[in-house]
Amino acid sequence: MPDKGHLHHKMLKKGFTQKEAVLVLYGISATFGMFAVVLLESGIWKALSFALIVIAVIALGYKNMFKLRGGDTMYKCLACGYEYNPEIGDPDNGIEPGTPFEDLPDTWVCPLCGVGKDMFEEE
Repeated sequence: MPDKGHLHHKMLKKGFTQKEAVLVLYGISATFGMFAVVLLESGIWKALSFALIVIAVIALGYKNMFKLRGGDTMYKCLACGYEYNPEIGDPDNGIEPGTPFEDLPDTWVCPLCGVGKDMFEEE
């Protein structure tokens, strides 16, 4: 049974755009790949040093990376749980940041499941 519990769906729900979610996941994948290469080529101590540096960088940027982005008023899709944040908009579909939900075109649909505006409720 398909669900919306995968990491990329959770990132979209937090307010990341599809491009931002892909870039974060690419970064994680590249980091693990580099860790594997360092481990095989240089040994355990250099690999652990690399891992500690990566952990330090992530710890410094963690608060900005995964906090709920935007303001207080959110609009939740009743079909899939996607949350539209007016401060972020929907850049992938041409909706600029700062666009109020009421000003979205009538043709706008949920980026995850494709239902219309009438299937959203204010949170």
